[in-house]
Amino acid sequence: MPTKDYPSEKFVRSLIYLPYARIAVFEYPQILGNGQASWYAYKKGNYAASPDFPKGSRLRIFNSLKPEKFVDVEINDYGPNRDIHPDRVVDLEKTAFSKIASLGEGTVKINILPLYIAPVDGKVLGVPAKGLVPGLNINSPSAVILNANSGKIIWAKNSTTSLPIASLTKMVSAKVFLDTNPNFKEVVSYKTADEEYNYKYANKWEIARLKVADGETMTIEDLFYSALVGSANNAVESLVRVSGLTRDEFIARMNQAAKEIGANSANFVEPTGLAPENISSAQDYALISSKVLANPIIEKASKTRTYNFTTINTKIPHYIKNTNPLISSNGIKVTGSKTGYLHEAKYCLMTKAENENNKVIVVTLGTPTRTESFSETKELIDFGLSNIQ
Repeated sequence: MPTKDYPSEKFVRSLIYLPYARIAVFEYPQILGNGQASWYAYKKGNYAASPDFPKGSRLRIFNSLKPEKFVDVEINDYGPNRDIHPDRVVDLEKTAFSKIASLGEGTVKINILPLYIAPVDGKVLGVPAKGLVPGLNINSPSAVILNANSGKIIWAKNSTTSLPIASLTKMVSAKVFLDTNPNFKEVVSYKTADEEYNYKYANKWEIARLKVADGETMTIEDLFYSALVGSANNAVESLVRVSGLTRDEFIARMNQAAKEIGANSANFVEPTGLAPENISSAQDYALISSKVLANPIIEKASKTRTYNFTTINTKIPHYIKNTNPLISSNGIKVTGSKTGYLHEAKYCLMTKAENENNKVIVVTLGTPTRTESFSETKELIDFGLSNIQ
């Protein structure tokens, strides 16, 4: 579990959301958790070099003197040399350093909170990375089952690890858009400039999009359902444009909404999910889903199997099919859903399901294959609905 060390007070702090658990605390004295950090200029971004944590690990770096200032970084290099700098915890790329201190300071006193420690040869700091839970053998690197009625965690695997969430982002975009009180029957014109934002992250032929031309007209409802049912990225950007907010304001409200919900691991840099920097933990995204799906408009759209419309001025028909086949499964009553995929994120899936009076929300992140994403989600739904106490 992500754990923060308080060496002067002689205790560590970690959060657990399970109703009960046995916890063992181990000391790993070879790792330096508190000390100094300097900066360097190479491969611009929120990156750091560490002699303790393997590449791909993610750390939250706090300014010890100003703990309200912190930055989440990914380890992408080795260093500093502890023989020369024995108190140096990490070196931060200057972009990350500037978020917690002035570059002119040269060094800053820090402490760290490991968010994710990348395994090496199947082990995390020498401990086997995989564990077994009776009745479940889930390959997805991060997953959670949430009791949607009580808010309690039924089962979890690496559920507090922050990972890219791809198009799961669109659920938050939908919430922010509805908060602007749009008129779903309003007719709007499509602008090809909207989709230009998408191409900053992927080529035109690689992404899900609504195939309409500049100037074609449709209702806001058509755009909304295209975004949630078909995961059309350009439709999301069109919604942002017609929301009355600037794009920066819209994204800021997405982050604000996540924080108000209590999903502190979530962060969004754009509204579609095409950016791998859009992240959340599975646990926090389950919490987001619980709140967002309370809106009946979002719930209805997310579980709609197909949506058809015709552009108003050009009379061209469009047929939108939901990207989650579990919605059409006879054995599961799905009441909310969103799929996502990026090369960096792999397959991501959120599904809310129920039987009788029991309701669960299942989130899987980073699943290697599409087939596995759906099969493991179904397994988790069945397990969750059978183990609600």
